[in-house]
Amino acid sequence: MRLKTTLLVISLLAVSTLAVSCSTAEGPPASGSPPFYWAASQETFLAADYLKASQHLEKIARNGEYAGRVMPWRLILLSGLMQGYVNIAEQYEHGSRNNKTTPGPLRRQMSDFRSMAAQQAMLFGEAYVEFEKNAAEGDVPVACPFPSRGSLAMVPQMARTAQGMVLPGAEAEKGHRAMLERAVMGAVCQAVGAKGDAPRAQQLLKTPPLQVPRATFELAMAAALYEAGKLFGAAKLSQPDRQDFFYDQTISAIGTAPVDKDAKEWKAEIEKHRKARNNK
Repeated sequence: MRLKTTLLVISLLAVSTLAVSCSTAEGPPASGSPPFYWAASQETFLAADYLKASQHLEKIARNGEYAGRVMPWRLILLSGLMQGYVNIAEQYEHGSRNNKTTPGPLRRQMSDFRSMAAQQAMLFGEAYVEFEKNAAEGDVPVACPFPSRGSLAMVPQMARTAQGMVLPGAEAEKGHRAMLERAVMGAVCQAVGAKGDAPRAQQLLKTPPLQVPRATFELAMAAALYEAGKLFGAAKLSQPDRQDFFYDQTISAIGTAPVDKDAKEWKAEIEKHRKARNNK
């Protein structure tokens, strides 16, 4: 906890120092201007207010000066938010099966969080199409700082939920926040080629922007696109057109890059899905 607090303080001080230096030289950025949204994105991201950070990044996603840095960061953040809501929904699904007396509240939460995941997934899918259309070739600049809150460990509150417990409101909300922090951290790690290795990802992002090989970044996006496709499958939201969209984008993201074991499995599952659809 002391380490997390220290990291947050250092990060916020860095942002504050930059803001002060800019204010001294040019004055503070005007509210609603691209520099304002860029600074606000950093501040809210470091405070783990990820929904607000996503909104700020969206404001400048098509700005010529910032788009090259914003598009990859926004993709990472949206994929993390989507995965966080997917993971929360899964814990409620497990809980509803394990709770033999009052599964109803857990099922309702499962449904609500799947809907939230779907919303973030569609934003992610649209942002990925935009990235593929407009991003420069070559290495991908990852300009986000390493998350100052959360860890990759399973959240205790959600582990209890998966066992079938219905937690009090405040305790459940705490678990939800921690799950989103966990997922965003995981998305950052994977995007920079350090899947499941938070210390390495933190070191790599010590002085952003980090130039990430395009193949590494695309495979991270493929992983998230594939998860989005599963979200819209028959076992969950049952929206086949959206599932097809995400599976098509998964194949596009994999492209001609060196394919690892996971990507081979994704391609095989997608081909199996396509054959089943064509045979109906």
